[in-house]
Amino acid sequence: MKNYVQDGKVIDIVLAANIASGAGLLIGTLIGVAQKTGVIGDTVGFVTEGVFDFVYGVNAAVAVGDKLYWDDAAKGLTKTAGGNTKAGIATKAAAANDATVRCRLVPTI
Repeated sequence: MKNYVQDGKVIDIVLAANIASGAGLLIGTLIGVAQKTGVIGDTVGFVTEGVFDFVYGVNAAVAVGDKLYWDDAAKGLTKTAGGNTKAGIATKAAAANDATVRCRLVPTI
């Protein structure tokens, strides 16, 4: 195919803000994880598919299969849909006081 570019699991982005390797990031409605640490202007691989541990600071337990949403203010995941972007599905249970939650990213449009 002449028009095929890539599989889209990892895309290159030019950073608008500094980011640490493994940190989640929301770009429009696309959620992904930085492959490496970078500063403004750097091009960094942005992983858009897979299962990752994300920051979770919500006082609510998570069950496998729960929908999770990106809270851009907290730079992590929440179970609260309102005002947040769908990120994916929990793949591991988490207690209300856990600092991280495991999530399979689900592409959104």
